[in-house]
Amino acid sequence: MDGWRVNHKRVERIWRQEGLKVPAAVEERAAVVQR
Repeated sequence: MDGWRVNHKRVERIWRQEGLKVPAAVEERAAVVQR
């Protein structure tokens, strides 16, 4: 699932550049994947 992790980081970076907050659902999903 490395592809998802990299993609998530990329999306998170873009969202932060746009000044958007990362949805909690996305954060939870990413945390579950990393375990």
